[in-house]
Amino acid sequence: MQHWLLSSVILTQIVGGAITDNYPEVGGITGTKWVKPTPFCTGTLIFPHVFLTAAHCLFSDQQLFESNDPQPYDPSLLQVVFAGQRYGVQSLHVHPHFNYPLNDIALLVLVDPVLGIPPARLARLTPRNHPEVTIVGFGDSGGPVEDVGAYKREGTVELRRCPADPDYRTSICWYTRNDGDTNSCFGDSGGPVFVTRRTGVRYLVGIISGGDNGCLAGWNYNTDVGEYRGWVYGEVARIIADTP
Repeated sequence: MQHWLLSSVILTQIVGGAITDNYPEVGGITGTKWVKPTPFCTGTLIFPHVFLTAAHCLFSDQQLFESNDPQPYDPSLLQVVFAGQRYGVQSLHVHPHFNYPLNDIALLVLVDPVLGIPPARLARLTPRNHPEVTIVGFGDSGGPVEDVGAYKREGTVELRRCPADPDYRTSICWYTRNDGDTNSCFGDSGGPVFVTRRTGVRYLVGIISGGDNGCLAGWNYNTDVGEYRGWVYGEVARIIADTP
């Protein structure tokens, strides 16, 4: 597989973030035939064999923008990587009503379970009262050097009420006032938006999807996990039922 086949103009390293070895449940999506397992998108382990990401990460630009019936990548061409360890992908489960930016959510079922890494907990409800959240991803740092996939970074942003637009009715949002402020960027797509409760328990409340101006100032729109929790667990139940 050629590298360009797995790039996308709407893939969104954390600008203004810090390199981290934390969040072991956060992994990257890479190409099976790539010599180095450099992630082009991010995602989160939610069951030992299920990886949650943004649906648009699983389509080429040509399919996503030029096809009347876009088809995702062949799962055999993809791998998920955690701390340099590669895992094959058995199947892809894209939300049936995905139409970017709506319903930008998908599951990758892994050939082998990921052991020794506790999966993330999914939020039940949309976070309220503009909480600070942590974003994690393998995207571009936003500087002069393109470093997509080079490092896992984390950063903190504050959620705000999304603009009144039907395309973002199932989104959670933040607003970046100045270029260079903490924000998601190319390669962070599919990565988690985490809220940590007072108890210290961390919940996955969002999936990084995209924004008005890529890595620059403006609105950033992300899939609200609470809105899709039922779909996720329904798909997982079907996956388990279909497993021999």
